[in-house]
Amino acid sequence: MSIVPQASPTVPRWRARTFPGTLSRTSAARADVRTDLAGFGGELVETVALCGSEDLR
Repeated sequence: MSIVPQASPTVPRWRARTFPGTLSRTSAARADVRTDLAGFGGELVETVALCGSEDLR
């Protein structure tokens, strides 16, 4: 047992999501990524949204 207090995580935590691999869900997946990554750099957010939506195709 440690006497040092455990630091709470400083990284954001998100609930897990799954999306069916259909083009009709692509916009929802991108919107969720943009919401989850709000506050991060715009280029990073767009890159992650693009890569994630490519997996849905």
